[in-house]
Amino acid sequence: MEKKEPIREEINPERLESFEGLTILIVEDHLISSYLMSKYFKGENLNFLYAGNGLDAVNLVKQFSEINLVLMDIKMPVMNGLEATRQIKALRPDLPVIAQTAYTLPEDRNKAKEAGCDSFITKPINKNELLELIKQLVQR
Repeated sequence: MEKKEPIREEINPERLESFEGLTILIVEDHLISSYLMSKYFKGENLNFLYAGNGLDAVNLVKQFSEINLVLMDIKMPVMNGLEATRQIKALRPDLPVIAQTAYTLPEDRNKAKEAGCDSFITKPINKNELLELIKQLVQR
């Protein structure tokens, strides 16, 4: 069995300078998860908007052109994350969407990709992994 290096949670401040003013829409039906995400990234030069379901997310994307990235939960009431992603991509095809879910089956990843998600991250979210995805997806 290979020994893996531990994932470090320290963030390189130079890397974050490129995120200055970046606005992320967090689409999550669990208030506690949204709250924890904002606390998790406090002081990281990121701005957040929140939606509790996919329909609200679509409406926020329509209203706020400054959204640079969407962190989309897949399982939600009113409108699920896959349908919300399809509608968001119809409005703004270049807006990066990262699917977030506790489910890690290959079918879930395939469904997310088919819906238009640019990437996929599993819960609980690793801060460094998410920041690397943001770095890859957002061209500043």
